[in-house]
Amino acid sequence: PTQTRADITDPLIRDPRPIQEIKAISKAIAGELGSKTLVGIRSGNEARQAIARQEIATILGTIENRAASAKYSGDLGKVLSGSKYNSLASGNLSTTEANFAEFGDFITEAIEDYYAGKNPSLAPNDAHYWNPKIVSPSWSKYARSGNTTEVGEHTFADITVPGTNRSEYAR
Repeated sequence: PTQTRADITDPLIRDPRPIQEIKAISKAIAGELGSKTLVGIRSGNEARQAIARQEIATILGTIENRAASAKYSGDLGKVLSGSKYNSLASGNLSTTEANFAEFGDFITEAIEDYYAGKNPSLAPNDAHYWNPKIVSPSWSKYARSGNTTEVGEHTFADITVPGTNRSEYAR
């Protein structure tokens, strides 16, 4: 099987992203995290923060899997757009910025640990996620083999192209 960027845990093999890209990813994730997760980070409770770190890594895994796909050919700028991530839509940027101002250091540290192999994605092959308490997107029914992974407030899945068994973000 092909290894995804999210699968690689050896820091000598992984090619960490430059700080500008890590900051862009951190900002996007800051707006994607739900209120329970943010309260958990703020609480200082180690168990709740550990769950938040896992959720951050798993969201990051979806970003990396999309970037590595044939559709985006490694272009993170095309992946991190308002049409792909609600946190980057113009109507949500103020919330994203406020969350980043408060939680950016925590999120960035979790991301750096992901790239160092200390905080792996719990759904390393998935490229989609949603918060089922907020929305059940129509495309969620196309989860490959019906497999989903719950992490924090989100459900993660690899979505197939309708009528095929091919991942939407195939390499």
